[in-house]
Amino acid sequence: MKKAKFDKSDPIYKALAQVKLACIMGYISCGLTIILFLLKLRFPDSFIGTDYPLWFVFVDVCIIILLSILLAIKKSRVCAILLLVYTGIGQMASALTGPGATAPSLVMWIVFFGVAYVYGIIGAFTYQRLKK
Repeated sequence: MKKAKFDKSDPIYKALAQVKLACIMGYISCGLTIILFLLKLRFPDSFIGTDYPLWFVFVDVCIIILLSILLAIKKSRVCAILLLVYTGIGQMASALTGPGATAPSLVMWIVFFGVAYVYGIIGAFTYQRLKK
């Protein structure tokens, strides 16, 4: 085997790491959504979480998990873009209409999740370009 096969400075490894970061952040986003919803069920009078019905939270989590898994398996550029757009629109709608809507929560989402999803898009495009 060639030494280049094990070279971690190869651009494809950086692209794979970026895609992996976006997938992990998608899984974390789903976990946080489920935890906040369960806290809202347990403490209904608190400001934690949103007042969305159970089916809506279930569909939201399923879509994000599906996009994250497809991004991890296929390194799909479309899934990377949809993951950023779908969660971005969802966070903005939640921040504008939710009972616990605060600007710091939107800023936190942009800093942590938005940047990771943008890296996922860059990684998916780089991986698909280098794979050919």
